[in-house]
Amino acid sequence: MNLYEKLRRSSIGRDDVIARAVLTPAVSTMISDGSVHDSELSQLTNLCSFSPIFVPYDAQALSSLVQDIIGKIEAEGHDAVIAQAAEHLSPSLRETALCFAARIALADGRLDDGEKASLAQTGYHMQIPASIFEKVIEVVAMMQRPANA
Repeated sequence: MNLYEKLRRSSIGRDDVIARAVLTPAVSTMISDGSVHDSELSQLTNLCSFSPIFVPYDAQALSSLVQDIIGKIEAEGHDAVIAQAAEHLSPSLRETALCFAARIALADGRLDDGEKASLAQTGYHMQIPASIFEKVIEVVAMMQRPANA
């Protein structure tokens, strides 16, 4: 890590509660089909690398957060954990969390019925208005188009 990166990381406060809450819907979507695909992990790492929320987190800290979320989902269920996460997020950060989840759902370039249902549940628990939910899904789908689209 270069000096600039060290300075940037030290100037931004780390908030594990917010980071965990933003990641929760994405992790829930990622594990909803019973397996974690390399494309999903790659997409999640990419998302976090460009988000100011995750600047203070190195790969190990991020992995630890993801593993904690998986354990909590396994113990309490997807819906309960997403609803709890929503309690810690502003309406704007709930939209951000939905964007993360949509990017994970579309990591393989398609949105199957299980992923659609998972995203709909996330939108419901995050109390995201239908008009915003639809916009998020549309824009993320636009971002995930293949080269031959």
